[in-house]
Amino acid sequence: MAVVVSRIVFITAAVAFAACGAAPSAPSQQGPLRLTVEPLQTLTGSSSVAEFALKLQNTSADSIDITFPSSCQVMPYVVERSTGRIVGPSGGSWVCATVIRKLTLGPGETHKDTAHVMAGTDPRSPYTVVPPGDYAIYARLEDLTFKLQSTSVPFSVR
Repeated sequence: MAVVVSRIVFITAAVAFAACGAAPSAPSQQGPLRLTVEPLQTLTGSSSVAEFALKLQNTSADSIDITFPSSCQVMPYVVERSTGRIVGPSGGSWVCATVIRKLTLGPGETHKDTAHVMAGTDPRSPYTVVPPGDYAIYARLEDLTFKLQSTSVPFSVR
């Protein structure tokens, strides 16, 4: 019953957050790359899921080659706002295969990923599951050349 109530309040908080016209996070820029997080439609097939877009944009007039040292590319992190403690991914870091991956972004091109956050207490892939509380989400890029972290977008689960 508590999980159902938490989910209902999560929906309310997420919808209220979206209704306030929440803007994307301010961009984090390093050279020709910009990294942002923005809330997407908050109800996505389930009443307890919020989605966030992670966007990596090439702001230059030239193509940019990005080389990732692992299978992880643009990764989301969810933190408790009061403590700054990472709650997503579980354990504080992502498990990524050690394999070199490359991404080429043309001039003005954007690479998009989506992060899903779900109200609850039981882990459920591919979601970051969080209990009631105040959180923020940010994205991190750790390329061999570029190291970016977006500013965070606050949200609450009640």
